[in-house]
Amino acid sequence: MKSFRTEVLPEISSRKISAESNLFFIGSCFAENIGNKLIDRKFNLCMNPSGIIYNPISISNCLNNLLLNRHYSQSDLISKNNMWFSLEHHSRFNDISAEKCLWKINSEIVAASEMLLKSDFIFVTLGTAIVYHHIKVDKIVANCHKLPSNDFKRKFLTVDEIVQSFEKTLMLLHKKNPNAKLIFTISPVRHWSEGAEDNQLSKSILFVAIQKLIEKSDKYTYFPAYELLIDDLRDYRFYKSDMLHPNEQAIDYIWTKFREKYFDATAKELCDEIEVLISASNHKPFWPESEEHRRFLRKNSAFVKKVKEKFPFADMSDFEKNFE
Repeated sequence: MKSFRTEVLPEISSRKISAESNLFFIGSCFAENIGNKLIDRKFNLCMNPSGIIYNPISISNCLNNLLLNRHYSQSDLISKNNMWFSLEHHSRFNDISAEKCLWKINSEIVAASEMLLKSDFIFVTLGTAIVYHHIKVDKIVANCHKLPSNDFKRKFLTVDEIVQSFEKTLMLLHKKNPNAKLIFTISPVRHWSEGAEDNQLSKSILFVAIQKLIEKSDKYTYFPAYELLIDDLRDYRFYKSDMLHPNEQAIDYIWTKFREKYFDATAKELCDEIEVLISASNHKPFWPESEEHRRFLRKNSAFVKKVKEKFPFADMSDFEKNFE
């Protein structure tokens, strides 16, 4: 019998992520779906130091700022409704105090700049080619922060604009971190508020731009997250109730494909052993004071120690606390 689906089979990467690899994820909320999987499994990872960003220009600008270790000042902020914020950052950096807002932003820059310069793999997830240009400030923003719509001009980026922006950024990146491998992905989340036709056009622009970049260097590759959800799974049962975002089952499927493509033996071993501990941590005992539960704690405490000896760079403090 023929298969009743079209399965996407990503080509196995020749360059592998090891248990000790330094990883950097930037881009849309889908970048965080995979990034959080890696963080939970104790990989060394920096994720979205400016918060979730969807468009290529803002992602490129963020990388530039990190590579140049550019810090923000109060003149870079906007104040509205007793709140300070940056048009280049997610709302999680917002604060009623300009000083605290800047501290949040610049603290992330310090840590992320250091991580970017030593990252082995950099994953860039593009979400949309539709951007909003703040008229008064005269720049494309990463986040509109619910400012009035007439403060902005909406436009589609061209393929050339995306390619030229990233070319400059990646030239600087490889000058400072020549061994970094850069992997592009396109978020499978549809930007439905932009309209069905405009969303499709937006994604198409991103595909062409990424292809043009990949053709320029063997250091750039592509991971088919978009195709895995849209073409492989291809069913609304793999979406959350909004019918736009992938649900946990879909994320787990794409995560499995990600593992198969990029992980070496040490990464798979770390991942498998941490997943055992995650499962044990989620166990809810009927009788916490019972001898059976105490044996369960001792067994897993010993396993934590074993994993820690094998992977001394992994922070196991949360598991150690769970099984005290």
